[in-house]
Amino acid sequence: PETPYPISGELLEAAATGDEEVHAKLIELDDRERRRSMLRAQLAAEQAERERVAQEVQAAAEEAERVRLQAIADAEKEAQDRESQRLSRILEKKERQERDE
Repeated sequence: PETPYPISGELLEAAATGDEEVHAKLIELDDRERRRSMLRAQLAAEQAERERVAQEVQAAAEEAERVRLQAIADAEKEAQDRESQRLSRILEKKERQERDE
């Protein structure tokens, strides 16, 4: 069976002869590789979580900017409407004054 780490020919030969020290070393190497694999998987999961959070933060920032711009547009429209109403009242008053004269 293939291993994720290099095994020297001497180790394989010693393992085949039943050398307990070599067998223990192979088990240790296998345990280390399993821990490394587990840590790599954990790191990948943490990185994916960081990326997900970063995307959520970016989406929230974009939404906040959209809301801010909409609020500005609404305020400008309201100001234009008030000015238009003010000018209409002035015009009506002027027309009334002209009619009354």
